[in-house]
Amino acid sequence: MYNNAISEIISAYTGAASPTRAMKGIFLASTAGGNAQTYEIWNNAVSIDGSSSPNVSNVCFESLNVTTGPIITASNNILANHTVAQTGTARHFGVVHTNSTIQVANTGTSLTNNDIFIANDAGVTGFTALGGATNFNGAAAWALGVTSGQVSGNINDNPIFVNTVSNLTPQANEVNGTGAAPPGYITNDLNCAPRGNDMGAYEFTPPTCFPPTGSVVYVQDCGNNQFFLDVTVTNLAGAPGVDVVSDFGGNPGAQFGVGLVTVQLGPFPTNTNVVVSLLRNLDPSCDVSLGTYNFDCSTVGQNALSFDGVNDRVNCGTGASVNITGTDRIGSVDHATAWRTLSTRAT
Repeated sequence: MYNNAISEIISAYTGAASPTRAMKGIFLASTAGGNAQTYEIWNNAVSIDGSSSPNVSNVCFESLNVTTGPIITASNNILANHTVAQTGTARHFGVVHTNSTIQVANTGTSLTNNDIFIANDAGVTGFTALGGATNFNGAAAWALGVTSGQVSGNINDNPIFVNTVSNLTPQANEVNGTGAAPPGYITNDLNCAPRGNDMGAYEFTPPTCFPPTGSVVYVQDCGNNQFFLDVTVTNLAGAPGVDVVSDFGGNPGAQFGVGLVTVQLGPFPTNTNVVVSLLRNLDPSCDVSLGTYNFDCSTVGQNALSFDGVNDRVNCGTGASVNITGTDRIGSVDHATAWRTLSTRAT
């Protein structure tokens, strides 16, 4: 088994927290056979995210093989689990081998040179491996616990997939050219490029740097014929900080050297184009524009009816959906001249 990209495995489970692993990326279910058989698992990329069903457990790679069963060779795989922190007995794992704590499978088995990444709650509800009934946090702890020596040389680095669902091409230096030499029968990657020593399903060239990321939300102030922009920095991408700026004259509200915060830029006059950027501190080659934003108070952000001394109206059109038929009761406030104590009543 090689050159597979496995993701978007989901569960409809909504019950109480459970240790049952309902989502599995790669599953070796056979308990039969002997050491005359070998399972070879090379250069696969698995991305599991059970965040939508946090009360059930999940795993990237699981084997039910007994220690007298087939030999397993698994190398150059990326096993990334992005499940959020869980509660109760629910857990998320990189690897599970159920039949022994100290041995994955028969003598000769080797699970080496794999990247096993737990994105959230590592050592609490997320673990590199489960061997028998023992949880292991980190590849080093797993290697010490599996005294047969079958799981040496693994790492726990974020592969930085381009997209954890739709594009499992890694971008991290740690998995670039650091795998074992694959068997001779694996000549290409999943994109049919010549196969080298990169981990995962794809050969790749790491980017020179990673731009920071952020999101932008409009905040209208149409009473003053202006608007603001709330900019949230969501990922520093390894930078010590970022500058949150705009191209508007005077750069109102700009903040410099900030971390994962929300910054309010503005004010900006209505119907003005504003380019918002995150400038990566110490590395201007990875500055990023979050886009161009414009808020026009004459067309959006207004209440249909406002008690502002100006006559307003709502034109609902003449479509059939607004026709009143049958017996209906319509209430309205017409020509209110004063308010009673209860602010919802008019006279």
